[in-house]
Amino acid sequence: MKERKIKIIQILNKMNYGGIEQVVLNYCQNINKNKIIFDFICEENSTNIPYDLIKKWGGKVYLVPPIYKFFKYKKELTKIFIKNKYDIAHSHLNTLSVFPLKIAKKCNIKIRIAHAHTTSSKKLVIKNIINKILKKFSTKYANVYYACSKAAGDYLFGSNYEIINNAIDVKKFKFNKQKRLKIRKKLKISDDTFVVGHIGRFAKQKNHEFVIETFNNLLKKNSNCVLILIGDGPKLRKIKKLIKLKKMDNKVIFLKNQNNINEFYSAFDILLLPSYYEGFPLVLVEAQAACLNVIASPYITTEAKLSNFISFEKLNVNLWIQKIILEQNNFNKPSSLINNYYDINKEAKKLENKYLNFFKKDKISIIIPVYNKEKYLKKCLKSILNQTYKNLEIIIIDDKSTDKSLEIINSFKNTDKRIKVYTHKHSNISSIRNYGLKKVTGSYVLFIDSDDYIEKNMIEILYENLKIAHADISICNYNNKDSEKNFIFDSNTALNLLFNNKRGIGFGLWNKLISKDILTNQKFNNYKIGEDLDFTYRLLKKSNLKITYIDKTLYHYIKRTNSITNIISLKDAKDKIKIVSKIFKNNKNINNDLIVYKINEYVSLYNVMIRTNTFDYTLIKKAKKLYKGNILKIINSNYPINKKLQLILFKLNKKIYLKLYKKYFDISYYL
Repeated sequence: MKERKIKIIQILNKMNYGGIEQVVLNYCQNINKNKIIFDFICEENSTNIPYDLIKKWGGKVYLVPPIYKFFKYKKELTKIFIKNKYDIAHSHLNTLSVFPLKIAKKCNIKIRIAHAHTTSSKKLVIKNIINKILKKFSTKYANVYYACSKAAGDYLFGSNYEIINNAIDVKKFKFNKQKRLKIRKKLKISDDTFVVGHIGRFAKQKNHEFVIETFNNLLKKNSNCVLILIGDGPKLRKIKKLIKLKKMDNKVIFLKNQNNINEFYSAFDILLLPSYYEGFPLVLVEAQAACLNVIASPYITTEAKLSNFISFEKLNVNLWIQKIILEQNNFNKPSSLINNYYDINKEAKKLENKYLNFFKKDKISIIIPVYNKEKYLKKCLKSILNQTYKNLEIIIIDDKSTDKSLEIINSFKNTDKRIKVYTHKHSNISSIRNYGLKKVTGSYVLFIDSDDYIEKNMIEILYENLKIAHADISICNYNNKDSEKNFIFDSNTALNLLFNNKRGIGFGLWNKLISKDILTNQKFNNYKIGEDLDFTYRLLKKSNLKITYIDKTLYHYIKRTNSITNIISLKDAKDKIKIVSKIFKNNKNINNDLIVYKINEYVSLYNVMIRTNTFDYTLIKKAKKLYKGNILKIINSNYPINKKLQLILFKLNKKIYLKLYKKYFDISYYL
């Protein structure tokens, strides 16, 4: 059976020989067409669409109205998206990507990529105001973020993006003496003439006026010079008038966009690029591959310095003239550019793998400890076996149950080969989970309690979010009101939110899909309670973790009246306090949530003292000290009202607290 090809729609503005279009075409040309089909959307006034090439790849081109005709644009895109049922929408419209990707989301395209290709300039006041507004929505409808450079990524997204290099066929752009002579002969330029080049759209961004002024001053020092300007755009007429005004008609050659642009780099002696802003200009990659000397504006990211052929200079004409005169041609000098990072053959394979990995189905191992859960076990196991995500390894560890739990487990095992059953000697939950981790063969791990249950699409959603974000941990909400929004955190942010009762991240493990790679050498410490908190905190303390969170209730955590809460000893409760105190001690940023959480744990410890009729007055004194200056923090916390009242009443009046305890406060230890 043939494997289904992934369908990707590449969304462009115009196809007019621009750098962005060329980057996209470079990648598409070098990606395996047996696995991926590319279609293209571009504006109907595009002038350079490679129809034959795209048709050869098995793709189609769809012409749409300009984006400023939004309602017509929306209508056409909706029609195209619904008809073709794309797997991925990859938009290259910078801040404007919000519009096609919003339509893509409504049309149920799962993977929506926003790709940043540019930055901005302070000189573009009106454009900056519009971009500032649109940037706020840059991550609203996209769920994957790419950028051509750090400068472009920081500008559009701020963080949490991946860099896709503006790669080229480096061999194609290598300096060629024959091509140099061929182009010069065609343009009637002698070999000893010094040729200054500029390639780019005639628009304000490219700052052609500075090129003209610099060249005009260069002519005063060396009359044997020629300027070649390649491109098209709205300012072309204005620049031609400026050339006439300065009486340089016989020294400046205007050329439209060229299919053989690689040959012109060999014909030039120097390339000038005084742009006001750029993301990562493709021309700089191409020029350096040709070992061509380049002077670029300081507004262009220094990430574009791929060799010693380029220098970044202030926009001062005299300075640029001095630099041009000092520059020497180094035609035989090898380029340091030819490496894996900008070679399209290498980079296209990386992007291809990224596309394919969105749809790869890794094995997920689920660890379920069981002890006397016959009442709830069937519902739990059914919710797992009915998951929309099928590539599962279900590891059930029976802790020598004395009820019918094992009988139920074996009946499910006989009907589903994914289930693996183990018996472990009666021990604590930490020991059982460590045993389960040794049995894992999947790429990702999920812990589920045997008296809970999950939504049928929980694993699929967690996995997709994790793959899309290239994250290490994927988390969902549990038993909370939710907004269904997606968030991406680093380790520090996740740690700060760990004790925030408003967002359902929680320190429990059961709502977290975890990459097996980060579980190496990670074990549960020997605690009867608080083992989740200890484990999760130590896991998140690992640096450079990426965490994705969906604010949607997919896990149903059930509080049982006969749970561990009612059988814990004072020693167990003290162990939990030790865990919290250790976290408090090791955490440099003590936020309000953590302070209130610590107070809550001491009050919960007091509840255990009441249940066991064993009082430790030293710990009670410590609990009282915690309240100093923190009452307002309790009031402003995200805890439920009954929990806030409980914490405050403990401080105000112990006698009333004791009277109300059994009726109102004898609730789950884990609140």
